[in-house]
Amino acid sequence: MSGKKKVIVFTTGGTIAMKYDPKVNGLVPAVSGEDLAAAVPGLDKVADVEVREFSNIASPGMIPEMMFQLSKMINEALESDDVAGAVVTHGTDTVEETSYMLDLLHQSEKPVVLTAAMRGAGDTSPDGPANIYCAVKTAASEEARGKGVMVLLNETIHAAG
Repeated sequence: MSGKKKVIVFTTGGTIAMKYDPKVNGLVPAVSGEDLAAAVPGLDKVADVEVREFSNIASPGMIPEMMFQLSKMINEALESDDVAGAVVTHGTDTVEETSYMLDLLHQSEKPVVLTAAMRGAGDTSPDGPANIYCAVKTAASEEARGKGVMVLLNETIHAAG
């Protein structure tokens, strides 16, 4: 095993995983969790990343029942000794609601970091890869332990609650 920390990335969809579709004249879910991770240069140097695709929906579709299911999956993943933390890629429309719910249900000292994007994966300058990089780096950090659930956008860490 390498000396790097292991971080589980749960993907849920949102703009971070969308591309423009001319047929609908808007963004549609189009990028898998593995594709998201592969689009982040240097991610493999920050942590051993395991991607688990939870959903691939627009964030207004993230209903409380799904938030409970996601929380259960995260809490179970964090029980593993070899996991340092978790990242959730999410849409911006409901990232606050999901982060707050996850924080209420969080059962570990290990950090959970939600991140999102304002520009889609197919845009000229997507912000998702940088946000994912910083989120994984935060989730793998000893300094993030005991901080609960956080939201990271544009190199800035925010409390969930």
